Amino acid sequence: MDTPGQAQEKGERKPKLKFSEQELEVLTEGVVRSHDRLFGKSSLQVPESEKRRLWADIQSNICAIGVAQSSIEEIKKRWYDLRSRAKERVARRLAEARGTGDGPPTEAPSTPLEDLVESTLLPEAVTGVTEIDTSGPPSTSQGKCNIDL
Repeated sequence: MDTPGQAQEKGERKPKLKFSEQELEVLTEGVVRSHDRLFGKSSLQVPESEKRRLWADIQSNICAIGVAQSSIEEIKKRWYDLRSRAKERVARRLAEARGTGDGPPTEAPSTPLEDLVESTLLPEAVTGVTEIDTSGPPSTSQGKCNIDL
């Protein structure tokens, strides 16, 4: 069996520790606090250097907990994973609400952390944009497709 040093010499990856509950709280609170500048309407006016600084601040707060050292890329990936799971939960709840109501709820109530992540979702992120008809062919300004064959 290889020691950790030998495994790194061979180029093998060490398994990454899971984020602790406290790290997830710090991540979520940091992103929610900076959400408008990172992802909101005003994010288009925020320079990339400022966004990198915001992510670095979140990273330093997570690393200060001392459980594991995570890169900014790992932290971003974890945030996107949290959002993806939140979208799935909200979509399931909406589908269940449209059901007949026969039987008990099928999903456990969400935690305060899950509620906080869900607060960053726009309704369109879960249900889609309703004003756009995607069932027909795409329209063009002249009603004809300009395709050269």
